[in-house]
Amino acid sequence: MWTQSDLEQLAQRGISVEKANQQMECFKTGFPSLDIVAAASVKKGIMAPKKAEQEEYISAWNNYLKGQHKVLKFVPASGAASRMFKNLFEYLDNGVETPFIKEFLTNIDKFAFGDQLAGKSGQEAVRYLLEDMAYGKLPKGLLLFHKYRDGARTPALEHLAEGALTGATNIHFTVSHEHLPLFRQHIAEHLLSTE
Repeated sequence: MWTQSDLEQLAQRGISVEKANQQMECFKTGFPSLDIVAAASVKKGIMAPKKAEQEEYISAWNNYLKGQHKVLKFVPASGAASRMFKNLFEYLDNGVETPFIKEFLTNIDKFAFGDQLAGKSGQEAVRYLLEDMAYGKLPKGLLLFHKYRDGARTPALEHLAEGALTGATNIHFTVSHEHLPLFRQHIAEHLLSTE
């Protein structure tokens, strides 16, 4: 299974063949789910630098940008969103309003895609979201995800906005071949609307 070149790379990285085989097995069988106990926040994994530290970091970043450096933002964006909607697919199949479904339907207008579902409720709204809006097939990067006063944005557009704010003018999206035309069209439409 492993070529001589693979074995040399593994050795360079200090990875045994046994460990590499275990890692490959995880790709075949899946990875265990994380046990999420709380949202990340200050004092729970998020660092809150003091004002002096903030100024130091900003200065270091600005100095870095002045140099002959290429800033690249790497965005893994190829994942399909179908797993996100597992509960909604089950609801379409069986019509059972679980606590999750009840909460989803009660708060549907709070989602970034809520405006598109105005006037629809229950299975009609879920069917429209998953089938007509294709949320059951689209990659996560193309779903309306963040809601603002002036509209909603997809994660792809959020990454462009963040790149513009941080000086990352080179943004590398990893996109599956089947979704590449959709990403190109989505970004091109946005760039045209801002010119």
